[in-house]
Amino acid sequence: MKLTFKNYRLAYDQTDEVYKLIQNEGAKIIYNLGVLCDGLKAKWIGDDAPEHVNSLLNIQHLLKTYFESSTSMIVEVSNRVVDIHSAIHDISGTIIVPPNLVDKFDSDQVKDEVEKNRGYTIESLKDDYRLLIQIMDDFTKFKNEYASKFDEFFKNWKDDPRKEKIEEKFDDFIKHMDDYQQTMERTRVKLEKVVANTEQILEGKK
Repeated sequence: MKLTFKNYRLAYDQTDEVYKLIQNEGAKIIYNLGVLCDGLKAKWIGDDAPEHVNSLLNIQHLLKTYFESSTSMIVEVSNRVVDIHSAIHDISGTIIVPPNLVDKFDSDQVKDEVEKNRGYTIESLKDDYRLLIQIMDDFTKFKNEYASKFDEFFKNWKDDPRKEKIEEKFDDFIKHMDDYQQTMERTRVKLEKVVANTEQILEGKK
């Protein structure tokens, strides 16, 4: 696979930044969605609850699939850049060869950051609501940073068929991220009402 960049050292740094963003912030979003869905399945009782929870689980699955695929693409490109560095180093010995990236994506690495709460109290339901808001905020930040980093990366990468393929996948993902945000917002609005109604019911029983 022949790749041509305006700046090869910058190309490595850019792929490394995208890689770390997926491995850290992406993994956190995936894990927190799992925690949230576990909590909601135990506490949210209502005819439309399964629809909302399943929508969140679907987002989690699709994101994980994309992050795995994106990681593989980034690693492939990055390690090809490393090969070019190595070739230059072998000839001149004047540059430092950066390390290869590892093709893996593990969302369980952040499992200690969030405590699962399967209780049925109103406070635990509020915790789920707050976690959903946190996920939405993290998702928005991830999307903006991800788009910005890829934009700079594409500017550094000269046109070739491989670039076009990755750009198409990136554009498709950004479009779907907008859909995911809308789905999470619908769930947030509904869950906010569920929390408020539950509080009213509990107040009426006092």
